[in-house]
Amino acid sequence: MRKLSILSIFFLFFLLFLNGCGNFKEKDNDYFEKKQDFSISANCKQNASEYKMKIEKNGSQIKLTYLSPKYVSGLTFLFNTETDNASYAGLEIAKDSQTLFKATTPAAISKAIQDYMSRPGENIEATTEYGDYQAKIDKKSGLPKMLKLKNQNFSCSFD
Repeated sequence: MRKLSILSIFFLFFLLFLNGCGNFKEKDNDYFEKKQDFSISANCKQNASEYKMKIEKNGSQIKLTYLSPKYVSGLTFLFNTETDNASYAGLEIAKDSQTLFKATTPAAISKAIQDYMSRPGENIEATTEYGDYQAKIDKKSGLPKMLKLKNQNFSCSFD
């Protein structure tokens, strides 16, 4: 009888151990490699306006270029850890102008991208100095799928 109870206790611990290993693997799957450098098209909506942009991330540099509608096509914002600038059709509009960049939606997009790239998981809700944002990342490609900025009434989906 005593051998049977020791054997059943050992079996119970073995089952609990296997159950714990299964949970560890599920949590481990939340950590996947995000594509740190990318070039992707985005279909964006802000208030009643819709536009398309190209977003490029290369190291700490993030470049946003408006592709449509025609009146903003070619407007480019470049955010870097050292300098920020904006240009239109090759003409430099501003360089290191903190007043301009703190008031723009592209600055909020750039901060959100920098922030969610450093966080684990595929569904991210967090806050930057520009307010709350939500982001979804494709687990297979490691590329962004969606970004929403609450304070700017902005959302975009990535191609």
